[in-house]
Amino acid sequence: MNGLFVKFHLVLLINWSRNSSSITRTVSMLAAAWIAAAAVSCAFAQDTELLLVQMIYRHGARAPIIPYPTDPNPPESWPEGFGTLTKLGKRQHYVLGTFLRSFYSGFVTSDPKELMVNSTEYDRCIRSALSNLASFYAPTEEWTIEEGLAWQPIAVYYKDSASDRYLAMGSKCPKFFEIQDQRFNSTEFMNVVESHREMIEAVMYHGGVPDWQWACLLQDTVLAEKVHGLIVPEWLDPWWEELTELTEFAFFWLFNTPQQKRIRAGPILGKFIENMDNKIAGINDQIKVHMYSAHDANLVALLEALDLYERRPPFSACLLVELHELLDGEKAIRLLYLNSSTPEDINTIHPNILKLQGCGEFCPLEDFRQLTKHLIPEDWDKECQTTNELYNNEAESLSRLFGSHEFMDNKMPTTTGGTTCGPSTGSNEMIDCSVDTE
Repeated sequence: MNGLFVKFHLVLLINWSRNSSSITRTVSMLAAAWIAAAAVSCAFAQDTELLLVQMIYRHGARAPIIPYPTDPNPPESWPEGFGTLTKLGKRQHYVLGTFLRSFYSGFVTSDPKELMVNSTEYDRCIRSALSNLASFYAPTEEWTIEEGLAWQPIAVYYKDSASDRYLAMGSKCPKFFEIQDQRFNSTEFMNVVESHREMIEAVMYHGGVPDWQWACLLQDTVLAEKVHGLIVPEWLDPWWEELTELTEFAFFWLFNTPQQKRIRAGPILGKFIENMDNKIAGINDQIKVHMYSAHDANLVALLEALDLYERRPPFSACLLVELHELLDGEKAIRLLYLNSSTPEDINTIHPNILKLQGCGEFCPLEDFRQLTKHLIPEDWDKECQTTNELYNNEAESLSRLFGSHEFMDNKMPTTTGGTTCGPSTGSNEMIDCSVDTE
């Protein structure tokens, strides 16, 4: 507790501002972080030595990826553009970083050499990492570059999406897209779609979208608008819960076969284990934190692979993978999940302990290795191969569009003839928007 108290005062001093209102806000947020972290540390207390922290999180709140044709909110609602991290999203990750600084008080310092940060190449993920690091690794006096500036530059590394098998859910893998098409066109899945036909057709009619997949994308758009306090059309109220249910199921369906899990969750799981093995072996021993800034799909794939998935991760959701040394010298991991629906409020951030089947709070590393061995591909490139030339040529597929909706251009498809699905402009005539379930 003394360590937390000292670190609280240290962070407080380096964030001091001459502006009295800024002082009040800073003191209030840091005090809340200290109290929350102290309570959590006591609740999870066990005689272990923390060796390494790895975290993978979703970016903060963003503008919608794409508006829908009848969207009542004008593009001007998003001054930085569609798909970008908003001011709220930046604050969410700054607050998360503040919490993490207090939660890992006594373990992390301000030394930038002790962490490695990787991101997808998307702007919202890179900016989320930078916002998080602004508080998580705010400099102490030793690392201050300008008096009164509580910030230091931290490197964020990324690869192009086509070749990033660890974080890019749309990286080139023909076999994955082939399986995904088969799954989304399966009788089992289309029966689920059919069970929501009335809702889907209502959303298609009022929202001007052509099919169930774009209805789910409409849900994603409206969710982003709701988070930012914008207009939600009244026609959607009676259908919102059902539309959300279908969207949640579609996310679950993205990664729920063994091969899908191996292809999309396996590489980063393997990287987690590699990082832990390196730490134990003294390789890159100065590294205390590995940070990965990514998307909701990354967390869905990981949590499904570990049989821990419950619902779509909210903005700034964060999975922590800790490596501990127990009293007897055995190495063990602990999984914590931060999934507040309002992460901009530090008082709502509470780590939840996740337990793998057959493991307790602290899972022996060798047990974890065996429990996840079947998920990690020995030859990822080979597993991604297919004899189907359609996918080798990277032809577009409907399911690929849904699975990669976080990465799409901001274009809404239209029905035949260039008219968006739904009521035609200037009349009450209904354009045929029926869902093809054949």
